[in-house]
Amino acid sequence: MTSSSSNNLIASPEAILDELHIMSEDNKDVNGNSTITEILTHDYWGRPMTSPSSHKSYRPFTILTFRYSQQFGQIFGWSQLFTHRFINVLLHGALVEMVVRLSTTLLFFFLTRNRQQRQSTSLSKYTNNETQQVTVKILSLITRLLFALHPTHVEAVVNIANRAHLLSLLFVVLQLDLNMNIGLLGIVHICGLTSCETALFTLPAIIFTWIWIWMEWYPYFDSSRSSLSEYDLLTLELEEEDSTKKIHSNKDKKKSSGKGTRIRMKQGPSVTNTSGKKKNDSDSTDSYQSHYTNERILQAIQQLSPRIILVSTLSISYVALRHYNDWISIPDGLIRPAENPYYSFMGMTRVLNYAYIISIHISKSVGVGLTDWVGFSHEYGYDCIPQIEGWSDDRLLIPLGIAITFFCIGWKCILLGLREIILFIVGCCWVLATLFPISGIVKVGTFIADRIVIASSVGSSILWGYLLTCWIAPEYNDNIQKKSKIKNLGKYFVCFIWLSILSIKVHTRSKEWMDSKSLLHSSLYACPRSAKSNLEISKLYSGLDPDKVDLALALDYIEKAEKNSPEYCDVHFQYAHVLIQQHKYLEFEDRITKGVLCPFTMYNSYSLMKRYWTSVLQDPRQGNDDAKKRYQKYNKIIEDAIRKEEKAQQDQDRSTSEKKISSDEL
Repeated sequence: MTSSSSNNLIASPEAILDELHIMSEDNKDVNGNSTITEILTHDYWGRPMTSPSSHKSYRPFTILTFRYSQQFGQIFGWSQLFTHRFINVLLHGALVEMVVRLSTTLLFFFLTRNRQQRQSTSLSKYTNNETQQVTVKILSLITRLLFALHPTHVEAVVNIANRAHLLSLLFVVLQLDLNMNIGLLGIVHICGLTSCETALFTLPAIIFTWIWIWMEWYPYFDSSRSSLSEYDLLTLELEEEDSTKKIHSNKDKKKSSGKGTRIRMKQGPSVTNTSGKKKNDSDSTDSYQSHYTNERILQAIQQLSPRIILVSTLSISYVALRHYNDWISIPDGLIRPAENPYYSFMGMTRVLNYAYIISIHISKSVGVGLTDWVGFSHEYGYDCIPQIEGWSDDRLLIPLGIAITFFCIGWKCILLGLREIILFIVGCCWVLATLFPISGIVKVGTFIADRIVIASSVGSSILWGYLLTCWIAPEYNDNIQKKSKIKNLGKYFVCFIWLSILSIKVHTRSKEWMDSKSLLHSSLYACPRSAKSNLEISKLYSGLDPDKVDLALALDYIEKAEKNSPEYCDVHFQYAHVLIQQHKYLEFEDRITKGVLCPFTMYNSYSLMKRYWTSVLQDPRQGNDDAKKRYQKYNKIIEDAIRKEEKAQQDQDRSTSEKKISSDEL
């Protein structure tokens, strides 16, 4: 995506949705004079974290990148939108390269040695250095393309308001370098946590990835090359094979029939078997896997314990600080069925529905554009995904099938050995654990979102990179290689078709994000009963875009929104906005009053209502007596609602006080 649509992403002049808020002059944290202290106590949208209207999204580091990148763009005369989108493209490009490096670090030995062992019977048959270089380069290329063209990334790269997810994940992947100074590691981890909550849910993936990398590369951590680039990995393998050739040229032929080589250590003790006896260089592949023992894992944890303790302590402190300041729990009134229709479900109903929601996100991640049956929408709200009523719903076969698949893979890894078990845990941490926010365990306003899948796509992209590399990489056996050239052409063609489909999807989706009309229509295509999408497109036709004003069409969309979700009170202010332009003043008065009673439109509705009645009551043509009666009627409705709300709040405070007294007495 970084290459296919970067021109569209940064050159389009129209800001949409939350981008308008980021660039608004009223946003003092980004464009104003808010101090660093104020930014550290505000949520992502500039409200105090303790405010009843705050969604509790704590991302001060991302806010600072908006402020200072904007100043950077001014140096070159770039527009505000161009600058922010350009930065997003750069962040995604950097993230792609970091994930590619992670893939080669994770799978270098696992990929090359496993293929050698399967495709030859002796060491002398798989010492083709050029073929091994091609294998690792294919892994890098496929992983790079799959991650860069993953369709779920479009939302985060195109919309500057979603930069937090890219930035946080970039800091997470940076932490996986075991050569990083522990002090710098702490700083990077804090930056990740304060960029987006994504970093918190990747903690298991970070720890188990460290353990896997240490287990794979521990012989080299005593040398100066403890953190190896892709080029170093290839050079290292060539050195090992050259050394292996020399060793086996001096050995008896019977001893050269082993299935693998052990990792050559530059420093440190030799690899030993469980009996403590040093293994010969001609031993079988067990010499490579022998260091995957319980003792070696404990040694890995011991060596990594300063890092594990540091990031765990920082993460726990982060959660504790937010809990202490009441910066975690989103007020119930801010989560509505129009945005998250499942948030109020309880018991087994909640379990079944969120199991299905998790399966949707897994399919978006692992399917890489092939198995996304719900489509793309910037908002998945009320009745977009119909509720699962019970066990008889056929859709439950999907999460059941996914659970069985993971169980079978895990069981196979248990049978293969400890090495495969650890790799399976690493994969689950990336693909599954990173989806914890939408598991239904914690209270979030998000229902379904492509941006949540970005962290999970790291694991799925590397997984597909490994599988496709094993499928299309050249054979180590020269005879097999000659016979499979035609067969490989077919494999290359299949991969080309897949990547072409991804490129088209990403380009099309990026174009949909270029203006409000195309984006909202695409959302309605995926979720035609979404109240929020119908409301937003009604705003578009009622004057938000002066070139697209169509009041009849705006009224049609707002009627659909109210019909689909009668409890969605935001519609009243939009109704009033349309009705006053159509000069339907009596209907306007009723709707604007209801808009004042809606907590999400109260401020704007009251402001418009006040201006309207001031004008009407001063206009002698309106018939002052009749106008005053209508004004008093609607004013009484508002006053009664306020008294009712105050009484409910007093009753709640009294109940809370009584519970506290009872608790103190006990």
